[in-house]
Amino acid sequence: MAVYFIIMSVIAFCLFGADKFRAQHDQWRIPNKVLLGVSAVGGAFGALIAMYLFRHKTRQKMYTASLPVMLLAHAALLHLMG
Repeated sequence: MAVYFIIMSVIAFCLFGADKFRAQHDQWRIPNKVLLGVSAVGGAFGALIAMYLFRHKTRQKMYTASLPVMLLAHAALLHLMG
């Protein structure tokens, strides 16, 4: 189960990084529902790290409020599973 969360976190991290790059270069952006969706299904840790490392989405309450909650839920799930 931990491997799943690691893989999803790497994917989320890469998506946030790619979206930041695209934002800086005036290119097509990754939709919010994709960023939040990948975070919700296991990538919250990687998304949270990327958000602060790349300084991306840090002003949007939707991200600053939901990602820590998702991370806590994932940690609780990992603890319960194992």
